[in-house]
Amino acid sequence: GQTYIVPDRDQVAELEQTLSQCRNEIQRISRNRIQPVKDQIKAIEKRIADMEESIKTFFRNPPLSP
Repeated sequence: GQTYIVPDRDQVAELEQTLSQCRNEIQRISRNRIQPVKDQIKAIEKRIADMEESIKTFFRNPPLSP
């Protein structure tokens, strides 16, 4: 038979919300900054957005366990 990973939906939702809040805070603090700092902040924001998408994909569509 096949085995599925069953994540705790509340924990996944909390993790997604935390990442979203982090990204929103980063967007807020990036305003009125000099360009090199803005570029660094945008890179961090992109990494968080990528993590959000990976988590959403992995936990909303869990892979089959061998």
